[in-house]
Amino acid sequence: LMAIVGPSMAVGICLLLLFVPVVQVVSNKMVEIRKRRVKMTDLRVEIVNAMLQGIKVTKLNNFEERYTQRIMLVRNEELNLLRKELYVWSMVMAIQFISPVAASA
Repeated sequence: LMAIVGPSMAVGICLLLLFVPVVQVVSNKMVEIRKRRVKMTDLRVEIVNAMLQGIKVTKLNNFEERYTQRIMLVRNEELNLLRKELYVWSMVMAIQFISPVAASA
């Protein structure tokens, strides 16, 4: 097979093998960000549940604004982590599409 295809096959295979650790590192980063995002989501849901369970106290003491601020603060952090996660995901997708093209060039 090497005689038919030539040395370009070996270079292409080596290049594809070099992309594997890069994809692993990027994927691990994405998993790390996702774990942090899930914690923020859980915190936001916990705050909303606490507010809803004590809705009479919340309304009586006019705590709506305070809960809204806490929820929005957590939600903004959650959205920042989601944005980072999607950036990393786009890098994974770019690597997956670029690696075969680079290996066949």
